[in-house]
Amino acid sequence: MTTRLAVLYGGQSGEHEVSCRSAASILAHLDRERYQVTEVLIDRDGGWHVGGRPTPLPAALRVLRAQDVVFPALHGPYGEDGTVSSLLEWLGVRYVGNGVFASAAGMDKGVTKRLLAAEGLRVSPGVTLRPGEELSPDDQHRLQLPVFVKPARAGSSLGVVKVDDWAGVPAALEQARQVDPKVLIEQGARGREIDVAVLQHPDGQVQAGPPLEIRVSGAGFFDYDAKYDGGATFQIPAPLDAATTEVLQD
Repeated sequence: MTTRLAVLYGGQSGEHEVSCRSAASILAHLDRERYQVTEVLIDRDGGWHVGGRPTPLPAALRVLRAQDVVFPALHGPYGEDGTVSSLLEWLGVRYVGNGVFASAAGMDKGVTKRLLAAEGLRVSPGVTLRPGEELSPDDQHRLQLPVFVKPARAGSSLGVVKVDDWAGVPAALEQARQVDPKVLIEQGARGREIDVAVLQHPDGQVQAGPPLEIRVSGAGFFDYDAKYDGGATFQIPAPLDAATTEVLQD
């Protein structure tokens, strides 16, 4: 018996193209003997397409509701921020990925930092600026260069600027606010970048994957070009001793 699965991708955010790449990878690796696959695309203008054909929204929602599971491959606002997971909850269909609260909280970098700090995890010093707010002298004194100025609610490093001189902050703020009016200024952290993926199984068991190390060239940080245009190398598993690996996975 095959599982009816819809891959939902595209979207109206600046990460539309990234989402299409993610979907292409998912579609290429799905076992077609196990899954009956339906492609659902949201175009840049908000139009819905099912199986490559323009489809009115009510009809597209009926298609999603008829699935056994939906695999959202959307990136950025109107995708990763809880809006789509809440829609799928409302439709009563199972889906891959985080729930509504985790998606919404995780999309806002300022909120994420506060939640992590509340759990006792170390985070880089930073300040969140709402529309019209500027970096205060006190915050500037508290932070050390370099700092990263980044949209609070965007992904794929869109609008992120590394600032090595305080005089560059106003221009960096202007660039970041073209993506999101809410901005996070965060003190840079020196060291290696290690990622660990976490998977929750149907029975509730949580499993941490092998550590992945990201090494970048070019801009010197994991910017859009590094992520998607060959400016980074990925090593998995990362070259770490067993004790460090265990700490990271924990």
